[in-house]
Amino acid sequence: MSPFFENLIIEFVAEVIIAILLAFGGYIFYILKIKPYKLSRILGIVETFKNQDKAKKDMLREFRSSSSLRVFTMRGDTFTKTGNGNNIADAVLSNTNLHQNYIISNADNPFVEDRGKELIEIKKFVSIEAFRNDLKSSLNILETAKKQNTNIDFCSHMEIVRERIILIDDFLYLSFIDNKTPTKNTPVLKICKQSSIYSSYSAFFEDNWKKYKK
Repeated sequence: MSPFFENLIIEFVAEVIIAILLAFGGYIFYILKIKPYKLSRILGIVETFKNQDKAKKDMLREFRSSSSLRVFTMRGDTFTKTGNGNNIADAVLSNTNLHQNYIISNADNPFVEDRGKELIEIKKFVSIEAFRNDLKSSLNILETAKKQNTNIDFCSHMEIVRERIILIDDFLYLSFIDNKTPTKNTPVLKICKQSSIYSSYSAFFEDNWKKYKK
């Protein structure tokens, strides 16, 4: 089996485990007589945040101390759309000491249709075309940022995306795409580097970087 498919299997198993823990964690801990913090330690989960806004302060602090940032996502607006209180984009795009690699969906990605319908249903966009334009805008912003900051690089992917992966030197910030909720509003898991989940997503990112970066 190729490393790429091995990573996908590991990724799927990790998602299932995390989903089960989020849904039935308390009951499982009671039955197995396992204290929650011990299982979290085994999985490498350092902290769980209700949403991106709750994780933002922690993320900004870690971004400042990290030498690298790798992001795999669908839209990427958290890291591209500056102003309007989005101090994550303001902080990272101007950071010339932070080596940044972004993998964001291509506007022609077939999955754009499915995700676009979900976002239209929750009134995030008015049409599929508006969603495509938003993706193009993020890529154009990164193109401009790359000219101003040589530590920024990016490429676009054609993958089905159901999670947002944010990798820095010592941690992974992982959140999953809910078809009825913008990703920013879903829980964020902070996972340490010394875990199989971090290693799996790191390999997943590198495989896709090699696949799409030209």
